[in-house]
Amino acid sequence: MDQLNTSSKSSTKTSLLEKENFSSIQRRNKRLIISFFSLIILLALIIGAIITSLIHKHNIKLQFIHPNLAIQQFCSATPSESTCITSLASTITPTSEADPNQIFVNILEISIAEVFNITSMMLGIRSNHTRTESAFQNCSTLLRDSLSQLHGTLGIMHHNPDLLTQTYGQRRDMMVWITTVIEDLRSCLDDLGKVKSTVVDEVSGEIHGLEVYMSYSRDFLHNCDSVIENFGFALQMKNSENSSAVIHESITEPPESEEEPSQIASNSAQSLKTVCAVTRYPESCFSSISSLNPPSTANPLNFFNLSLQATARELSNLTSLPKELISKSNDKRSESALKDCISLFEDSVSQLSRSLELMKVGTGEKVLTDMNNSDLQTWISAAMTDQETCLDGIGEMGSTVPDEFRVKVQKSQEYMSNTLAILNNIQSLFEKFDLTIPEGGLS
Repeated sequence: MDQLNTSSKSSTKTSLLEKENFSSIQRRNKRLIISFFSLIILLALIIGAIITSLIHKHNIKLQFIHPNLAIQQFCSATPSESTCITSLASTITPTSEADPNQIFVNILEISIAEVFNITSMMLGIRSNHTRTESAFQNCSTLLRDSLSQLHGTLGIMHHNPDLLTQTYGQRRDMMVWITTVIEDLRSCLDDLGKVKSTVVDEVSGEIHGLEVYMSYSRDFLHNCDSVIENFGFALQMKNSENSSAVIHESITEPPESEEEPSQIASNSAQSLKTVCAVTRYPESCFSSISSLNPPSTANPLNFFNLSLQATARELSNLTSLPKELISKSNDKRSESALKDCISLFEDSVSQLSRSLELMKVGTGEKVLTDMNNSDLQTWISAAMTDQETCLDGIGEMGSTVPDEFRVKVQKSQEYMSNTLAILNNIQSLFEKFDLTIPEGGLS
């Protein structure tokens, strides 16, 4: 009996131990399961945080690609592209929908505000420095004229903010006005340069900065068709990692050639074709420069100088034509329009003559300083505008001048456009040929 009781107790104890072990295993498994799912949840949270961070960064990248791209494309029309980008990026914060048109408007608005700022500076200085009175009076007059030109340009852009849909006359007017502003600012700087004063130097610095902005605007206006077209193409490629670099290269570099840079530089005909490829009228570019017998070994600067000479020669042949037509015409409207053309042609000849003189540098002098480059762009653009104004005047007067006259004026315009395009791309062309711009003289 005692044995049975002992056996029963032992059995019961074993059963209890088995149950306890089983319960312990269940608890351990439950803890493992809980730990496993906790780990999964933790990993999910970490992965979710990483994905959220990447999405946030991607959204930031997309948010700012447009403003940067708009500024970059705007500045692609300027000779000093990197300087332009740095300058505008520090003063302009465009919206995500901005395009080069908007950057142009931003510059106009900033420039108008800067004119008021400069005027206020001069008023404050004038009261304490009477010897600056004459220079400041002249500058004030010039700044008032500049303000009028800027408001006129901004008015056109506010009425129609898309340059590609504006009329030829609207774009011509804006080019004339901005060119006038540049000339006014330079005249003001010349006057202030005669006054030796630290405070006057401060004003001159502000005016020079405004002149630089106007130069950017002029360059953009001249090349706005290609700039805006390339901006649209860049937007289509915005999700491509290298889209910005591709578009930058397509704008600033001439078409690729099968020849190596050293071969291109030593081949005059191939060099000329490559240079003319950056112009709107490559055929007239090639024929006009070829007619001047370019040297066997040439570089882009030689070709620019030859293009400038060809343009001056073409214009010189054109200047006597209005007088000949007046002598043969009995149409008062034609006579009036042609007399305006005579004056405009004389101004064009003067602008090109100044440009040719500027290219004649002495030994050791740099051929194209930033100032010389800007002067050349201003003078050639002004000469081109004179031709456009002549044709517009003839059209507005209902003149009956021969088609031959219109054709010759348009040919002259093509030459000027080609010359300006070569100048705007001179740095990238030298890089294309694996050459450096010479410090002095033309080789």
